[in-house]
Amino acid sequence: MKEYTTGEKVKIQKDLFRGSPTVVPKTWTAKDGKTGFAPMCSNRGVPNMCAHVDGKTCNDCTNKKYKPWNDTMRIHHLNSDEKDGKDNIIEYGVYPLLEDGVSCYFVAADFDDRPFSDVKKLHDKLKEWGFEPTIFRSKSKGWHVYIFFSEPVEAKYARAIMRECFNQIGMCPSGDGGKMPELFPKQDSTSAFGNLIRLPMSEHRLKDERCCPVNENDIPVGEEVSAI
Repeated sequence: MKEYTTGEKVKIQKDLFRGSPTVVPKTWTAKDGKTGFAPMCSNRGVPNMCAHVDGKTCNDCTNKKYKPWNDTMRIHHLNSDEKDGKDNIIEYGVYPLLEDGVSCYFVAADFDDRPFSDVKKLHDKLKEWGFEPTIFRSKSKGWHVYIFFSEPVEAKYARAIMRECFNQIGMCPSGDGGKMPELFPKQDSTSAFGNLIRLPMSEHRLKDERCCPVNENDIPVGEEVSAI
């Protein structure tokens, strides 16, 4: 398999996972070990400036100063070389909805509680419809099936494609009774920045063959997204 340079890896991330350019979510770890994502803010943790200091949320804050994306952040994510004060590796996510709150460059179906055979059904149906779906393993036990678009599309249409595909293969609430895969974006529109999805291809996950691209037989293909 091809060995990609750091610059090439960054370009793949930027070309494929294009979300909101002005808000960057990254992981945090609490004292009790609980983890999550929060948007990067220049005022985070600053007394009298950060809402979290007073037990509130970013939505309640009048001093938000979010940090936009840059290549250094992407390199940290890909190389798994940034750690917090508790020595936990920091990872990044992306908000799929763009700044207009209604459009996106990709849609993803999140399979956490279904077998890979269902992932393949979705993949094959999307191929039949003329799309080029890409499958990534998630960080723990499931898979994400992506459709990437060359131009922004309305999120409601991108989500409708996936939902209709679920219907066509019998994967719907009135169908097989199983849990529906989540869709990202989760909303057709938003006045905020919506829900995030974890970026794949961080080095420490790839070592365990997680967050990596796989082919239609669930075989990892390294970092060769173009080979899928």
